[in-house]
Amino acid sequence: MLELENSDVNSNSAAGRIALIVFFFILAYVFVVMEPDTFKESLTEEVHQIDKTLGDKSALVIINRAKSWYRFTFEKSGFSGFLNTLTMETGLKGDTYWRTPMARISENLKMLWYQACMRASVTLFWAFLILPMFFAALADGYYKRKIKQHEFTISSTGYFRLSYWLAILGIVCVKLYFIVPSAGLMNPLFPLFVGLGIALLARNLISNASKVM
Repeated sequence: MLELENSDVNSNSAAGRIALIVFFFILAYVFVVMEPDTFKESLTEEVHQIDKTLGDKSALVIINRAKSWYRFTFEKSGFSGFLNTLTMETGLKGDTYWRTPMARISENLKMLWYQACMRASVTLFWAFLILPMFFAALADGYYKRKIKQHEFTISSTGYFRLSYWLAILGIVCVKLYFIVPSAGLMNPLFPLFVGLGIALLARNLISNASKVM
């Protein structure tokens, strides 16, 4: 297989650090800056978008599954109750100085968790379509590489690296997808498009691998 040079490995590490910085920046924005009412409005809009795009029946399955996951992982686990205790009045002088921001963080964390459950449910909805196409794309790339082994051509290093970096970008986008506030932009088709894109890029990576493998 075509090997990545040291510069590619270093760039990969840098990309990972940048993605981590973006991840924490988004969390800081959600917890510190974003108002709970604004977050709630964005989630409501996203639910309407799911209903509008996928239809009432599919939307009902997705939302009910997300609610079930949320109740099991957040409420029944006791984590939600723990957050509520952090915002209770203590009777101490000046406790409003920390209870007010803590209440905002608590409410935003609850909605962020529900948002992650909902988007995971949307992703699962598309997984039954994406996974067969993903494995088909991998098989297609494998047999294309087999054909190239008997041709008097060389694998495209530039195409291989381009596909590699685009695939990395797609994976980063999937990770950020679960925490980025909607703002009406997170279309429920996003997991489908990204999943199919990664599948095509994986096919290109395999088909452009070294012919000596």
